[in-house]
Amino acid sequence: MAHRRLGNCLACHEITKVLDLAKTKSQIEITDLNGKTSKMPLGTHGHIGPSLDGVADRYTEGELRMLVVNAKKIFPDTIMPAFHRNDGFTNVHPDCDGLAILSAAQVEDVVAFLKTLKE
Repeated sequence: MAHRRLGNCLACHEITKVLDLAKTKSQIEITDLNGKTSKMPLGTHGHIGPSLDGVADRYTEGELRMLVVNAKKIFPDTIMPAFHRNDGFTNVHPDCDGLAILSAAQVEDVVAFLKTLKE
């Protein structure tokens, strides 16, 4: 939810649970895809997208999955990137061509977390 290489939902969205955690803890440890652990400061959220508080009450599991995979299928005018789409892009660096931001398993992890965000 907060890793720059794995979507970083918190760059655009606010989650009160994370803000509350930031009041008691200044940073958390995160592990990247190579197993390297680093610390990330808490309390910095974006306000571009809607708050994710209560998102599980607003959308079904399938809708949450589609929002993560390719939000433009639900909201055509969104600026949210497609996290599991890997084709149809322009000006893609050759090393990244055909790659998605998140794997299918990572999408399921994000959906599982989003399902916990109830009012």
